[in-house]
Amino acid sequence: MENISLVVDEYYKGFFFLFLPNMCNARCSFCYVHPTYLKQGRISNSSLSGLDKLFRQLDRLGFETVRITGGEPSIFDNLDQLIETINNYNFNYTVLTNSFDNLNLLKAFAVKPPKKITISFHSIANYKKIFGVNKNPLKTIEYIKDYVASGLSVTVTLMFLKENMNELKDLIDFFFQLSVGEIKIIYPNIYKLQLKLKDDYNDLISELDNYAESKTKIRYTDLNEKKCLLRKRGFLSITLPDFNITDCCINAVNKDNIHLKTDFSNLSTLLRRFYFMRNNISGFPCESFICSCPLALKNFSYA
Repeated sequence: MENISLVVDEYYKGFFFLFLPNMCNARCSFCYVHPTYLKQGRISNSSLSGLDKLFRQLDRLGFETVRITGGEPSIFDNLDQLIETINNYNFNYTVLTNSFDNLNLLKAFAVKPPKKITISFHSIANYKKIFGVNKNPLKTIEYIKDYVASGLSVTVTLMFLKENMNELKDLIDFFFQLSVGEIKIIYPNIYKLQLKLKDDYNDLISELDNYAESKTKIRYTDLNEKKCLLRKRGFLSITLPDFNITDCCINAVNKDNIHLKTDFSNLSTLLRRFYFMRNNISGFPCESFICSCPLALKNFSYA
C-alpha cells in the first residue's frame, strides 16, 4: 500500500490519539499510563503551537478525527484553545474523561461539541476507593444526564474490578435507563492470572442478552483475542509535551517512542514505516503486563 492516503484511510481509519500531558485528578490503581496527580493544569503555548503544525500535516494526509485522552483532559483550563486549533482544520474530535468536573469541558464544547464523549465511571458504592480521590459520583451522573439531554453521543466505560463487580449489573441497568449511546465493559490487565475473576467476568457477559430490547450498544473486552490488532489496523498516538509518536495507544507513554521533528516533515515517512513493519512489530508489544489487548473490544450480539 504505497499510497499514503490509503494507509490513512484503510489502516488508521482516519483517526489518531492525542495524549495530553500525563496528569490526572484521579489515582486509579489499574491505569496503565501512571499519570502524575494534579487537580488543575494548562497546555503550554509551545504545545499548542506545535499542534497547529502537526494538525496541518495530519489534515494534509487525510486524517479526520482526533481522540483526546490523557491523563485527564478536563483538568486543563485552556482545553478550549486546543479545540479552537482542532476546529481550524475541521477535525472531528472525541474525548475520554472521568468528568469529575465539567467546567473546562463545557468551555471546550462551546467552541465545537465532540463527536463523542466517553466517561469512565466504574462505581457508585466504591467510587472513592476505585478512583483514589474523594469525589461525588452523583455529580458525575448529573453531568452524564446533561450530556445525553443535550444530544451528545455518550459512552460510559465500566471497568470490571473486585471493588465493583457486585454492582455492575445495577450500573448497566441504570445507564441503559439513561439511554447512553454505548456501554463499554473493560477487563483490566491487573487481573492477568486471576482465573476466578475471568469466570465472573464471563458470567456477566453471558447475561447481557437481558438488554436485547435496548438501543444502547455494548462492547466488552474480548479475552479470546490473542493476536495483536496492529496487523490489521494502526492506532497512531501522539503524546504531549514531547510529541512522541507510536503506532499503538497502549504504548503511548513509553519513553522509547519515536520523537517527531518540530516541523513534522517526517510524519508521512513514519506512517509508511509503521505500516510496512506492522507484522514485525505486532504481537502484543506490551505482553509482559497484559493478558489481552485492551483495544480488543467485541460488539455484543444478542441471541
